[in-house]
Amino acid sequence: MADWIAMASSIAAAIGLLFTGYQVWLLNRQARHDRRVVLDGVPVSWRPVEAPSQKERADGKSKWVYEVVLANPGRLPIDDVRIRWKFPCEVVRLRHDGITDPPTDTLTLLAPVVIGGGERTWRRHLLIDYTQKNHLIETYAEVTFNDVDGHERTNRWPRATRAGLTAPQLHRQLSSEGWPSRVHACGLVIWTLSSPFGLTVPFMANPLCAAGSRQLLLAGRVGQTRPPP
Repeated sequence: MADWIAMASSIAAAIGLLFTGYQVWLLNRQARHDRRVVLDGVPVSWRPVEAPSQKERADGKSKWVYEVVLANPGRLPIDDVRIRWKFPCEVVRLRHDGITDPPTDTLTLLAPVVIGGGERTWRRHLLIDYTQKNHLIETYAEVTFNDVDGHERTNRWPRATRAGLTAPQLHRQLSSEGWPSRVHACGLVIWTLSSPFGLTVPFMANPLCAAGSRQLLLAGRVGQTRPPP
């Protein structure tokens, strides 16, 4: 009888040990997942705080004032931060002393360190051909940085590929389907908060429209949410 009791105790102890080990493995896996998500979620966003409504210069260019924000959502710092800001057309940086840089389609922004939970903000004055305003939706940015382990990472924003439609094409398609839409000054198609049929539509804040705009941009691709036939 004593042997059976000892065997049962040993089996119970082994099961408990296995269960504890499994729980530790799950916790470690969740911690690795959370860390990866935090690093993958280091974002860079941009918005024009000043956007022109017409050509302002004889060469057809107008001045946009952009605010670029990098955020570190994690608890640990990141360093050697480099942002590659890519435009679909050439832009000219206008510096505070009036000097202009050579035309380029890529701007680079740097930050030595961004603390955990912190952010870094830049403001750039750019001269852009006003006829290219409808194509600014194609702008994207890649942020490269080192984590605390010294590993280099690169995130691209926005991540999802966009539907292959220009703003005017998107405007015509949605208008033909009955959506109340219009092309904003920055070339994006903007929706009101509800469709003409009273449907609830998913919306997201539009990061590219002029400062003070309270319009919202329909989330997702064309065809994900349509009015009923």
